[in-house]
Amino acid sequence: MSSGDESDNSGSDLSSSSEYSFQGDDVLEELFDSDEEEEDFAGFNFDLPENMKWENQRFDVDMQPFTLTPGPTINLPDTGKAFDFFSLFFTEEIIGKIVEFTNKNAQKKEVPNWQPVTSEELKAFIAMLIISNDIIVVPRDERYFLSSAEARLFHIPGVKNILRSRKRFFQLKSYIFFCNPDHEQTEEEKQDPLYKVRGIYHDIVQKFKEIFNCSREISIDEAMVPFKGRLAIKVRMPDKPIKFGVKFFQLCDSKTGYCKNFSIYAGKDDREAGNIGKTGKIVMDLVADLHNTNHHLYVDNFYTSPILFLLLRTRGILAAGTARPRKGYPHEQLKRAVLRKR
Repeated sequence: MSSGDESDNSGSDLSSSSEYSFQGDDVLEELFDSDEEEEDFAGFNFDLPENMKWENQRFDVDMQPFTLTPGPTINLPDTGKAFDFFSLFFTEEIIGKIVEFTNKNAQKKEVPNWQPVTSEELKAFIAMLIISNDIIVVPRDERYFLSSAEARLFHIPGVKNILRSRKRFFQLKSYIFFCNPDHEQTEEEKQDPLYKVRGIYHDIVQKFKEIFNCSREISIDEAMVPFKGRLAIKVRMPDKPIKFGVKFFQLCDSKTGYCKNFSIYAGKDDREAGNIGKTGKIVMDLVADLHNTNHHLYVDNFYTSPILFLLLRTRGILAAGTARPRKGYPHEQLKRAVLRKR
């Protein structure tokens, strides 16, 4: 893809300011004024502006040096336990918020004989949830409290010494809360399916962003957390290994697999996305903190589109991905390329 203006050398000059030397700022203004939008997650079909054209030839890409130092941004414990690393993301501050909101929720609902939950008690409760959803799985939670059962999870010392009883476990499960129950919701918040977890979710995502720098190569793709219960944001994907669950969009380090950023799919988003489409907006949201780092982003054909890659380039991120001819690429040239490959 090249510009009809031979004097345009802006591809190699990316600035951290809002003004980009790539005359794409004029181009982008033209592109993003459209009010037309395709169906949710359909991407878009866009012809290049008149001053740009496709060329079937080799060319050199001016790749600027990567600006970050990959790896942890904090000092990690040399002999840390699993809980130490878990606490990097679920910090004492986050645990403290959940404790506060849970106690407020129980008080507001006037739970009989409620004893205020402590941070240690909440940690033991979360540990039981993690183990019961991944390591020891039984048909009903009550079985975790049977002393004769193989899955006597409650009798693990680290749990039993903190959680007082089976009744307390189910009490916490009923009244745990992740937002301030005293907060008066706005109309916009009432429309947000993730409102009750939005604040804690944001805090956790921030920790994922802060404690690790990815290598130059990064990727974006979907992930599914299996779930078959009742949930408004549950999706069904019959062609995937996980058929039912919660869908995530993840930005990951291509070398280590570390998840740098993620967003939860909460249903159709009616907000204006412009000509980058809903999929393009997902990508731009995930890389919002990585502008002008000269990362190399790799995606599959669900996200690949020329206008998105053009926008990423102006933001200091190069991108590559498999392509669908209907998403703004020269159909006949791609078709011939596929035939030659076969």
